[in-house]
Amino acid sequence: MPTRGYRNNNPLNIEISNNKPWKGEIRPSQDIRFAQFKTMAWGYRAAFKLLHNYQKLHGCRQLQDFINRWAPPCENNTRTYIDFVAKRCHISDISEVDTNNEMLMRKIVAAMSRMENGIEPNEDDIRDGWRLYKSTL
Repeated sequence: MPTRGYRNNNPLNIEISNNKPWKGEIRPSQDIRFAQFKTMAWGYRAAFKLLHNYQKLHGCRQLQDFINRWAPPCENNTRTYIDFVAKRCHISDISEVDTNNEMLMRKIVAAMSRMENGIEPNEDDIRDGWRLYKSTL
């Protein structure tokens, strides 16, 4: 049976918010906590956009800054999450992250998707999500 993130086409489990809907988001969501998207690519696009907003609006610079905000210690084993993503991306937890670096961001989002769902993500969906992100800025 697919994971919740995959059922919702929301591989990073972005929570529902009262903000303006994400591009590609289905409202109202059938899930009480997490957003639903038309396709996995739209879910990945939202993840890229949200991580970029973390940098632009909240000053996240290092990998650990992004993950601490994404998966706060009050709800998660954040240290394990950071270490998992860093190892899969072959970077340090204090590595600077450029949210405009396609290859790095695709690796980070793939690792986060794996952490969130416990299964390997589809690279084509991630690539398509990046393309949607860049074409809808």
